Order: sequence, then C-alpha cells, then structure tokens
Amino acid sequence: MPEIQTSVERWGRYAIRVWREALTYRAYVPPRLETLSMGLSLGLAQLLAEAERSLRDLQAGRRGRTGNTQTRHFGQDFEALAHQLLRSESVASSGMEGSRVSHRGLARALYDPAVATRTTRAVVGNVRAMERAIQLGTSRGDFSLDDLRTIHGVLVESADEPSVPGDVRSSQTWIGGTDVWPHDADYIPPPPDEVLGLLLDLCAFINRTDVPGLLQAAIAHAQFEAIHPFLVGNGRVGRCLVQVVLRRRGLIPRFLPPVSVVLGNNVTAYVEGLRDYRAGRVEDWCGLFARSASIVADRATDLATRIEDVKAAWYERAARPRRDSAAARLLSVLALRPVVDVAATQRLLGVSDEAARLALIGLERRGVLKRVGPARYRRAWLAEDVFVLLDEFDDSMGSVLSGF
Repeated sequence: MPEIQTSVERWGRYAIRVWREALTYRAYVPPRLETLSMGLSLGLAQLLAEAERSLRDLQAGRRGRTGNTQTRHFGQDFEALAHQLLRSESVASSGMEGSRVSHRGLARALYDPAVATRTTRAVVGNVRAMERAIQLGTSRGDFSLDDLRTIHGVLVESADEPSVPGDVRSSQTWIGGTDVWPHDADYIPPPPDEVLGLLLDLCAFINRTDVPGLLQAAIAHAQFEAIHPFLVGNGRVGRCLVQVVLRRRGLIPRFLPPVSVVLGNNVTAYVEGLRDYRAGRVEDWCGLFARSASIVADRATDLATRIEDVKAAWYERAARPRRDSAAARLLSVLALRPVVDVAATQRLLGVSDEAARLALIGLERRGVLKRVGPARYRRAWLAEDVFVLLDEFDDSMGSVLSGF
C-alpha cells in the first residue's frame, strides 16, 4: 500500500491564525484483476454450486417442498415478481446508506413524484439505476467504463444528489473518521491517480467468461467498493454492479435476486466480508456472498408463491367476479401495480372512466383496495397486501448470516 504525505489546514476554535500539520496515512490499493487466477476450495465450490442451483430454481419457478422439487408456473406474476424483487433490492441497498423508505412509501412516490421526500427520491434514483444496470447486463457488448459512469449518472440525477453524474473522483476520500482529515478513518481507498486504471482493470475483469459467474459478481462488487471511485453513491452503484455481472453471465435472465436484502439485514457480516476481501481472505468474502445469494433466491421463490396465494384470496374476497370483468382484470395486475387511480386503471385495462371508477370502488368495498389521498383528482387506491408481503420478505432476512 502506498504511503501518502499530505497537509491539512485546521482552524482552532479561538485561533486567530491558521497552522498546518503534517499527516501521514496509508491508502489501500487493491491488486489488479484482469489476469486473476483463483483456485477454489471444496467448501467454496459447494457454496457456489448451491447458490447457482437456487438461482436456476428461481428463474425456472421451482421450489423444494419436503425434499421434493415442485415446478411452479408464475404465469402473469412473472412481471410482478420481477418488478417487486427489483424494488426490494433498491429499498435495501438505499437503506444501507441511510435512506430508509417503506415499500408503500416508494410505491406512492413512483406513482406520484409530487409526494416524494428527499429520502424517497434517493430510493427512486436507486430503482432507476438498477433498471439501467439490468439493461446494461442484457447488452451483448463489452461492459465499459462509460457504462459504469452511466449507472452512477442515472442514480445521482434521479435522486437529485449533489454530485456530478458519472464523475470519477479527482481527490482523496475516506470512510469514517471526520470530514477534516483521514486520521481516524475506517477505510482509505486508493489515491485518485490510481482510480482510472483500477476501473479499467475492473471492467476488463467483468468482461471475462472464464470465471464462475457468482464468484465474478462477488469479486467485482468488493473490488469496486475498495476502489470507491465516486464521491457519492459508491455502495449503491457497487450493488448495481452485482446484477450487471449476474445478468451478463446468464444466471438471472428473468428474476433479479435482491442480495442487498440479505446484506442489508446483516450489515456487520457484510462489512466484515469486505474487510476480509481487502485483507486477502477472498474466499471468506465469496463464501458469504454465495450464501447470501442462495438464501435470497430461495426466499424469492417463496415470495412468488405468496403473491399467487394473495391473488387467489383477492378473487374470493371480491366474490369471484367474471374473468372478463374490469374488476377481475384489475385483480390480475394489482401485484404489479399496487398503487392505482382511475386514469391508470383506464390505461391498464382499456376501459372507460366510469368502468375504471366502479371497479376501484367495488374492490375497495370488498377490502381488496384502500383509498388514500384527499385530493379529488389525484385520489389513489393501494393494495396493502402487496406491501405487507414485501415488508415480511425483507424482515425475514434478519440474522440469516449469523454464525457463517
């Protein structure tokens, strides 16, 4: 690690002059990855195989019951599940950076940006960045530094954060300690003149196909966090990068595994894992990551089943409306769009204003929807059961990595 000498200008509380004080600190410069060759222990190989099996089961809609594998067909719930898993990932990733928003609050902000708070806008920015990451992961071209900058740009622009979109830092930064100097910092990333080369090396590593996909995602994420190339948004962009790699390697063609839900509910283990990586204990970090991916993929498949169960319960609660009725058709899309109004219902179903309004009021009377908002022309209805499911899904990840 290079040793760097710097000067820090500091004012005394009652001082009438400025003095300079020399400070020596050590910044961590991670090794390059483009030609990385890594043998796997039997234990890590087993964890990776288990996680890949869980991801394949999620993509195919399979889940194990009492030792047997049962095939599930999500049908129209495919889009709903994909949508909600992406939002769970974004909520959890933002929560790790202090922007804590409920699924209900996020859905309302996406429905009506006028009600969004600054915190909610930060999470909306994460959703948009994650959507862009998935698009980039689907692209057939090589992943480039411009792609990485694009993800960051979408994040900060959508969240309205005080940073230049896509601008790689040109100054030294650090994590923890004080804003004045890095003396008591928890971590000091590479000096700015190392950052560009490390990012180009990281992109070259992401474009490799001779490394197991999950291992590649784990290392790419930890390496990005070690580089810490932006002044804001590094954690969220780094977790977007996980999904880029998994999508590029064909491990998640349909459903995004919200790994941040596990990591965010087990922050101590996550932070220790990144420290393990920087200390050269790469296998320890990769094992923790693989276990997280396996857990969340299994739980996501359970979530799909619970969404199916809720939709069936809605149909019964609504007194089994005709399958071609506006009410029945609205029930089929509520898991995807849990916040709706008359205009949105008209667009979704292709019905008249009156038919949309009657369908919403009818489902409200049956206890499927809840009306919110006092404004006559911006009144919305919420499918609260969806938010309950998502909150329970997130909460179920607490302490799942204890003892790992």
